[in-house]
Amino acid sequence: MTYEVDSDPLWYRVFQELMCQLYKAFGGDCSELDWSAGAAPMSLQTIRNEFEAQGPPTFETQEEADRFLSTLESIEAHLGSPEATIQAELAADVRALIDEIRSAWVS
Repeated sequence: MTYEVDSDPLWYRVFQELMCQLYKAFGGDCSELDWSAGAAPMSLQTIRNEFEAQGPPTFETQEEADRFLSTLESIEAHLGSPEATIQAELAADVRALIDEIRSAWVS
């Protein structure tokens, strides 16, 4: 599946930063992610692979857990904004991953 990315560079940059925060919660290094046109699905898959390999992230403090939840909420809100510029399929894949993370986290 191919995704078109981005007609609003500012919106997309914020999206990249939020996804980087998500990846860091799994111990990832954001330099491993490539969000250029056509590469976004591979970066999303990289995040998914980390989640599937280690399960939901764990946190030492409630504050860290709250920040993580806030990141998930921020990603969802950003995807729902009128300025959103990614294709519906990619947005749906991101939302599905967030749903899976939440489900695993509360289980």
